[in-house]
This record gives sequence, C-alpha cells and structure tokens, in this order.
Amino acid sequence: MANLLSQFLAGLKTDIARAETMGARVRVEIQTDEGDIVKKTISAAEAKNLDLGRVYNIEFIKPTEGGDDVEPPEEPPDKKEEEDDPLRVAMREHRAVDVVYTKQNGKTITRRMDPYEVKDGFLWMANHKTADIKSLREDRMHHMAVCPTATYKPKWPVKMGGLD
Repeated sequence: MANLLSQFLAGLKTDIARAETMGARVRVEIQTDEGDIVKKTISAAEAKNLDLGRVYNIEFIKPTEGGDDVEPPEEPPDKKEEEDDPLRVAMREHRAVDVVYTKQNGKTITRRMDPYEVKDGFLWMANHKTADIKSLREDRMHHMAVCPTATYKPKWPVKMGGLD
C-alpha cells in the first residue's frame, strides 16, 4: 500500500508539472487548518505548492484556444465515490475502516480503525472503540474496507499524504 501511495503522489506531482506547462488551471478540494473541506480553482503553478496530504480531490481544467478555461460539469457524488480509494473516502467522510494487518510477530488481525494521517510509510489511526492511537505500517496491510455505518468525530485534523 505504501508503494501505491508513493506512486500516486509522484504521478500527481508529474501531472501538476505537465498542467503548468500547458497553462491549465486546477480545481481542488482541500482541507483547511480548521478541518473544513473547501473547493477552489487555482493555477497549476499554485498547485505545485499545495500540501498534497490535505488534497481530497484534484481536477485539471484544460484551457481552450481562446484562453478561457472550460470547467467540466460536476459529477454526481456517488460516481466520484466509486472512483475513490477506500482510504480517501474514509478520511474525507470521517468513516471507520476495517483493516486486515500483519503484526510484527507475524499474526494477522482485523481491526476497526479511524484513519487520521498517512506519513512516512505509516497510517496513523485511532482504535474505533478505545480511541488508542496506533501506527500501522502500510506494507503490512492486506485489505481495507470502509465501514458503511461507523463514523467518527476527528479529535485532530485528518491529513492524507506526507509520502513525498
């Protein structure tokens, strides 16, 4: 999983650089310091300076020949959610996840966790029942599924990223 996230972030940086050379604009959904999600349209040059760990959604807007940006119509929320990976959905909607994980001793366990941050190859989570903080190595995670009914109220900002 760590490798996939690293590849995703590297690809995103490449896409932003390519968009900058085309003069494209970028529509992002990003988490503020207060934990709110805001939508804004910015230049690709500005997007290079974003903390990708706070970005929930990013869309590139291709400039037209006349120089006016043409923004694509909004997709229905359910279609966007189908395209998202489970971790992003859970973090964006503050929903718990069930994680199948191999502990250091080799024992495979399943835990219901509240995801908070991905950083340096670890997923920082709180146990859904006890609120104990855990850091799970991404390379030991085998499966993750969003719990359809288990939600949580974040105790600190939820961040996605940090694997630069």
